[in-house]
Amino acid sequence: MVNVSCSTKLHSFQLAEQLAKKNILHSLLTVYHSRKNPIVAKFNRRIDQEEIKLGNIITFPLLTLVYKFGKDPYKNNSFFDSIVSSYLNTNKDYKILINRK
Repeated sequence: MVNVSCSTKLHSFQLAEQLAKKNILHSLLTVYHSRKNPIVAKFNRRIDQEEIKLGNIITFPLLTLVYKFGKDPYKNNSFFDSIVSSYLNTNKDYKILINRK
């Protein structure tokens, strides 16, 4: 099973979608996802249309404010990484982690 971690969109959502189609996606870990967090989606124009089961998407919607208003992208990413690390330390049902910045 594979976890995909990405604070921004990039191509990670498409990668997660393809892994889900192969039935090997454990989780997509991201700041937010518009279908999973419709209220937070109002801060972004992108509507996530990738075919990923909502149960495979782990979001940290409070980080949306950090990314929206934070001045230092390096600190934002470090904060995201520490939250993802904490999550992964308690959920070890995966073999591979793909982390994109």
